[in-house]
Amino acid sequence: MEGKRGRHTLEKAQQLARERALVILRVHEGTITAKQGAHLLGVSRKTYYEWEEKALKAMALALEN
Repeated sequence: MEGKRGRHTLEKAQQLARERALVILRVHEGTITAKQGAHLLGVSRKTYYEWEEKALKAMALALEN
């Protein structure tokens, strides 16, 4: 059985993942630059690009038939 602390931690992790995904999408639509996206996420551009690559691969995999 998952306690309140575990549930809260999971919800926080899910919210963080959604925020990262939204920033990646904003970069891809051209609303912000990768440099700005990295700054918003508090990471280096290198880390941003690593996250972006993982996110796009996961999305492509999820959309396969």
